Amino acid sequence: MTDSPENIVDEGERFFRELADFAPVMIWRAGLDKLCDWFNKPWLDFVGRTLEQELGTGWAEGVHNEDFDRCLQVYTTSFDARKNFSMIYRLRRHDGEFRYILDNGAPFYRSGTFAGYFGSCIDVTDQSFQGTKRTKNGGGADYFQLLVEAVVDYAIYMIGTEGRVLSWNTGARRLKGYAPEEIIGQPFSNFYTPEDREAGVPARALEVAREEGRFLAEGWRVRKDGTRFWASVVIDAIKDEQGTLIGFAKVTRDITERYEAQRQSRGTHKPSRMLQPICSAP
Repeated sequence: MTDSPENIVDEGERFFRELADFAPVMIWRAGLDKLCDWFNKPWLDFVGRTLEQELGTGWAEGVHNEDFDRCLQVYTTSFDARKNFSMIYRLRRHDGEFRYILDNGAPFYRSGTFAGYFGSCIDVTDQSFQGTKRTKNGGGADYFQLLVEAVVDYAIYMIGTEGRVLSWNTGARRLKGYAPEEIIGQPFSNFYTPEDREAGVPARALEVAREEGRFLAEGWRVRKDGTRFWASVVIDAIKDEQGTLIGFAKVTRDITERYEAQRQSRGTHKPSRMLQPICSAP
């Protein structure tokens, strides 16, 4: 006797949930309505709440008030665009302590049809803010190391309060061509295009991030070999529990293919060379 399609689906769902409950990361899932419809056991253990309490928007009750609006914007804009995202926010643990969480989300599909989002989260507090030798820039050589190595598809690096690079992940090395020893300790503005540096774009980007919490932009960036690519850039201000700025997290993605497709569809033949801010967010 063969299993019915319904039984096969049920068995597959059961297997998935058992596997996810033993995963060493916190996992969530959201449906087409953007509402979360499932969390794995590590998530529930972390927050000390039931699945029923977390469903829908219940999970957001544990997000730090200062991080909520930014998280919501990243989540909704990424969801609407069907894009992967990576963000940091503070989430209340079961003992009441707020912990820094690295949340990576991605769309998933069933039979080729968009079905929602999956996310995986890890607690990066200890690796990010404790037991680290600090410098006057607000960080150290291993500062935020877990964060910058966690997402290899994006160029992610930490910038000190004075604008010098503190860490440089594998994705940044692949995208821009520089080894960490060529980057660490250098002003992050050194790696902008000459046009952007002349226009004061790097300083303006940090100023916006410092004052508003986040800077978003798209524009030309340059690799070590001199080639250029169209990039999506996000710079987040990172603060400690007292609200003191301790640095910036910068994420860069190569979106040249998407940009060229849009440019051709608009019939645009002379793109701007400057890094163009697209919006800022609290």
